Amino acid sequence: MRNVKKILAVLFGTIVVIAAGGIAFAFWTTTGGTGEGTADTGESAGVTVNQTTTVDAMGPGVAPQNLSGDFDNNGDAAVVVTTVTAAIGSVAGGAGTCAADNYDITNAVSTVGASVPVGDGVGSWGTTDIPKIAFVNDPAVNQDGCQGATVTIEYTVG
Repeated sequence: MRNVKKILAVLFGTIVVIAAGGIAFAFWTTTGGTGEGTADTGESAGVTVNQTTTVDAMGPGVAPQNLSGDFDNNGDAAVVVTTVTAAIGSVAGGAGTCAADNYDITNAVSTVGASVPVGDGVGSWGTTDIPKIAFVNDPAVNQDGCQGATVTIEYTVG
């Protein structure tokens, strides 16, 4: 029995020494060392403004027609669009001579004030401060040259 007590005492002492060494190791610290890592930031790509309304049958005496749409955002992250501005770009075709000044856009700046997520056909514009396009009627001038013309509307994002 005496030998068993000695063996147990030695075994217990060994466990205490090993545990104390482990505890001492757990509290060791260092005063040196370096390291580095990287993190990439995405880039903002311009959004494409889409007109989703169909404008047709413009002519003398026809009421102005609404312009509205959505966006294609092919960037890495959502972007904030404050405004969309519509302007007459060019006029093509028609039965004769027709110019951009035969058309008018009223309320050309549409307030958006929203984040546009990544994707195609996302977000919207023309729901507040709705731009409208109309044919400018000039009774003093024959405007038959504009019959069948196509108006290109240019959009810019602010």
